[in-house]
Amino acid sequence: MKRLKTVIRGIIKLAVVFSLAGCASPDYRGVLNRDLVAGAVVPQGESVVFGEVLVNYSAGLAESWINVYDEKSSRKVLLQPVRKFGGPFYWHLPPGRYLALDLETVGLGGYGGSSLRIYGKFSVDSPSQLVYIGRLQIAFDRRGSVLSMMVKDDFDEAVGRIHADRPTVQGPITKNLLQLEKSR
Repeated sequence: MKRLKTVIRGIIKLAVVFSLAGCASPDYRGVLNRDLVAGAVVPQGESVVFGEVLVNYSAGLAESWINVYDEKSSRKVLLQPVRKFGGPFYWHLPPGRYLALDLETVGLGGYGGSSLRIYGKFSVDSPSQLVYIGRLQIAFDRRGSVLSMMVKDDFDEAVGRIHADRPTVQGPITKNLLQLEKSR
């Protein structure tokens, strides 16, 4: 009887550990959070990169995020959460060349998930500027397969939005649209 209780306790402990591991989400705080919140000051030597991500999830995905890397060091510099169907983003980054490498997704209930290669390049040429990289639009079908991925230029709308959403952000604006790899 004592051995049975020990086995049951072990099974319960394993079940708790596995259920908690399945609930893990990326940590959007800390070093990988480069979101410039409203009213914040741009850190010295950095620029504001802005645009929009729109994702059409026919498959009902619950959560997704875009991973951005420094091209030179191959180091991940930020995770951009994509809430529901997306929206505008405002990042603060130092000068450099960057890759929006992939869109990671998690299905409803934390099950399933996938990684979609984006491989979009953009650069920040100098500090203290605003860099518009466009609207990244991704559409999935019901099975989760990609129907389309493109970058749209809605510069005038985006400039109006950044001035409304982040009125303290000032400086020259450069349009440097996200460049997707040619195989798309």
